[in-house]
Amino acid sequence: MGPVVLSTPAQLVAPVIVARGTLSITTTEIYFEVDEDDPSFKRLDSTVLAYSEGLHGKWMFSEIRAVFSRRYLLQNTGLEVFMANRSRHPTHSLHPKWDSI
Repeated sequence: MGPVVLSTPAQLVAPVIVARGTLSITTTEIYFEVDEDDPSFKRLDSTVLAYSEGLHGKWMFSEIRAVFSRRYLLQNTGLEVFMANRSRHPTHSLHPKWDSI
């Protein structure tokens, strides 16, 4: 892990859940760490969480094939990360707080 270049509040949007946390970018990786102390996260059903990927995600730049910005109502709202193995990982979107970037 290299030094953190950027760290910002973000949300991981997945089927059935929206998890608040922190998106960090280093010189070699992208990280997402869910805020397990967030009240909305504590209310989520543990059965649903068992099927949710990327809540504590780490993606190496060498494994990333493409990153696309996603928009809603003409505003940047998220990032979608595609991996070299041709999968989307996470199978959801990362929604950073854009005004802090």
